[in-house]
Amino acid sequence: MYAIKLGGGRCQNVLDDIQQSLRIIIYTPKGVRIYDPDYGCDALAYIDRPQWEMQRLMIDITNQVAKYEKRIQLQEIYPQLSDIKNGQFYIKATFILLSDKTLHTVTIN
Repeated sequence: MYAIKLGGGRCQNVLDDIQQSLRIIIYTPKGVRIYDPDYGCDALAYIDRPQWEMQRLMIDITNQVAKYEKRIQLQEIYPQLSDIKNGQFYIKATFILLSDKTLHTVTIN
């Protein structure tokens, strides 16, 4: 059984569950979880920062995913601008699902 899906219901498969897990890790501000203040990456804090500061976010995401999402091995992660004039971005991640050694790419927005 997979996690409860944000917005209602349950995730239908392991890939949906992992994508939701990545989204939560990436967008949760550090310090929000009382018993695990190191959890999260606080990606929203990077929205109005210069593009070169995204490297710090990518390093933080890589470290957090390695620590908190043990079902995958992250291969590549990079930000993509979706609406440059409004400062919107999304993150693309490529990972190996360790249970069956398959390569997957997801978009986290």
